[in-house]
Amino acid sequence: MVTAKHTKSPADLITLSKGLAQGIGLSAVIGTADAMSGADGVYLGNTYLRENRAFVAANLSSKFSKKMAL
Repeated sequence: MVTAKHTKSPADLITLSKGLAQGIGLSAVIGTADAMSGADGVYLGNTYLRENRAFVAANLSSKFSKKMAL
């Protein structure tokens, strides 16, 4: 994201991981509607379908970052 801002070149897709959930396995793909539309015809799942610790950690990290204005 920093590179896209620095070069003023918008990215079609950005992948995030590690820092989202403070070391607990979680990743995300963020993209434009056009880029993400390719996922419409496929099943995207994960290994830890019933494991929610990573999502809780990511939500808490997000709230902390907003509170601290990071």
